Amino acid sequence: MESKVAGGSNADDCEVDRIDLRLPETVSDSKCSAIFHYGESKECCISCFVLIDSVKVEDGKSVIKYLWTYPLEIKEVQEKYPNLNLFILSDVPQPAKAQKINYTSISTSDSGHRTYYHCVVFDNNQVAVSITKHPWCNFFYNLGGLFDMRTRHLGDRMLKTLFSCLTPPSGASFPTPPGTDLSFKRPYDRICPFIDTSPLDLLQTFPNLNVLFSIMSNLLLEKTTIIVGPNYPIVSKVLMSLQAFISPFEWVHIVLSPCLPELMNYLQAPVPILCSLQTWQLQLLDEEMIESCLMVELDENGVYKREKYFSQDPCLLPKSGKLSKFRTCLNLFRKRTPDNNVVCDLCRMLLSYYAEMYTSLMSEKFMKSEAAGYGLSKVNFYREMSGNSRLHHLTDEINKCLDSPDKCWLDNEFIVAVLRSDPSYSPKCYQELIEEEKKGGGFLERHKFYFEGSDGLKSRNGIAKGGYGGEKFKSRSMLSCFSCARRNSDED
Repeated sequence: MESKVAGGSNADDCEVDRIDLRLPETVSDSKCSAIFHYGESKECCISCFVLIDSVKVEDGKSVIKYLWTYPLEIKEVQEKYPNLNLFILSDVPQPAKAQKINYTSISTSDSGHRTYYHCVVFDNNQVAVSITKHPWCNFFYNLGGLFDMRTRHLGDRMLKTLFSCLTPPSGASFPTPPGTDLSFKRPYDRICPFIDTSPLDLLQTFPNLNVLFSIMSNLLLEKTTIIVGPNYPIVSKVLMSLQAFISPFEWVHIVLSPCLPELMNYLQAPVPILCSLQTWQLQLLDEEMIESCLMVELDENGVYKREKYFSQDPCLLPKSGKLSKFRTCLNLFRKRTPDNNVVCDLCRMLLSYYAEMYTSLMSEKFMKSEAAGYGLSKVNFYREMSGNSRLHHLTDEINKCLDSPDKCWLDNEFIVAVLRSDPSYSPKCYQELIEEEKKGGGFLERHKFYFEGSDGLKSRNGIAKGGYGGEKFKSRSMLSCFSCARRNSDED
């Protein structure tokens, strides 16, 4: 397939080899709902790339000095993203020599469409900005990091390569320029769209898991939540990672901007939001603007300091045996060495927990009686969550997938987890799932065109065939955690 890029602005041209990433006949575009974005796409994974020379404040407003844009001309970027200055820091801390500072901003349209601005700040104060619909923080930080003065030529080539090819499915590799040792893989976002944030770090940010659970509960019940921290990169990281902890119930209404006036506009809106503030901005915040919210403050190291509720009672996740197992696993994850496999395990555990919560909500077990094991607090939580707009939207999209003639739901880990948690949710589809497993099917088998080597295939496919959701998954996850914790203890 030939490059689709017409050119950029103020950049040295570099030759981009033709890359053929056309789909084989055995792989068809999924007809699944757009709520699940992990499939292959004929679109580029990035909408626009901007290299900023400096950001200055003039007359109280941030003014951007552009150095280079791609594939749009600078004038086109200014027309398409007129408010870009609202999402780029003008007072970012100076990075140490040869160091970088990373952060992500988000703008959310009235219809819920999100745009992510993944920013890398270099020690010369230049800023590389990847504008995209994907929340792959670390992926785009790595891309932006190539635009350091020492590796700028590699950044140019890699960026143009990305614009010349389609987006592979979750976990597969992007092509890289010939003659380089670069490696860019799409995050394994089939498990969670926000898996490429830093969800494991939240276990250090919130040493007391009860605090983390109360924040998760607040978000699940669609109540305004404000994260306050010492600087924007820290609050950006925490806010993005929190979305991994509530996926697939992550909010539609999210704003992540360093610009206080922009935040004030959202805070006065009637819809609940998830947003952030820097500590110094608190003195400018008029509390009367906020009808009700949970405000979580972090200390100078980005660790939980205190929480404060405005005109609302504290929220708690419903107590249950499942929550106890969840807590145990999270404590054990703290003892494991962070890597991609551990992040995947964490997100799978969250996926399984929410699948069971979802089936409980759908079956309305909580409405029957307290004698069935549902205490009053749990009944109240489920009743409130049953009116959740995100829950209704998610249910509509799941049902569309289950009714899809191409059975795209077989590639959806959350739906598979739902069926395993409660086969009565869709007995017909559950039987189809069992038959598919007997045949040795699975996402990676159908899409192995994209994955190099059988070893990588087996490592993921073993999990896929084992299934998600239900006691089988939780037992294996728990055993893995305990085994790792025991090894770490022996080493100590």
